[in-house]
Amino acid sequence: PGRLVYVLPVPGRKYVIGADPAEGNPTSDDSSLCVLDDLTGEEVASLSGRFEPAVLAAHAAAIARWYNRAGIMVERNNHGHAVLLWLRDNAPDLRRLCGHDKNEGWLSSSKGKALLYDHCADAFRLQDAILHTFATYVQLASIEGATLRAPEGQYDDRADACALAHAARACAPPPAYSPHAGGSYPQSAPMPAARPYNGPGGGYPR
Repeated sequence: PGRLVYVLPVPGRKYVIGADPAEGNPTSDDSSLCVLDDLTGEEVASLSGRFEPAVLAAHAAAIARWYNRAGIMVERNNHGHAVLLWLRDNAPDLRRLCGHDKNEGWLSSSKGKALLYDHCADAFRLQDAILHTFATYVQLASIEGATLRAPEGQYDDRADACALAHAARACAPPPAYSPHAGGSYPQSAPMPAARPYNGPGGGYPR
């Protein structure tokens, strides 16, 4: 539930993921993922739901592997630390992208939040983004300029995940090498064949 796939992964193409974690209990905000084509800015998939940090991390890892080992930009405030820790321990082959302060993940301080939405606004202003999820569009349209947050009582998890993915496009290093099982391999090497995504364990849809 909460998973939408708009464009299947294309072998050899580069993708990025924005991850906005939440606590994952019945009263918390949703946790969200947004997957973008790094070249075009097109949203190719999204995931949203009340996932605990470890569950969101597992989903992010499975989706990242499906989308050609996509780099993951995690908002590291609060529950983001738990997501990054899970990825370090359980998915060392995947790139955990660094934010504006050169550390893993994106720190959403006042400066970080402003930079985050600058990247997102620039992408749409330059027509370098294609959005498919209507709920994400609604959340982005509701973000208040003064606070860069949703109005009180509304959600901004999908908007943040989308902005994080666009920040990942801007901050990700050139595609030279990616970590793989503790070593490195050229990204020009053949990518693993794409497989349908069906949860953290992968597999084929039934």
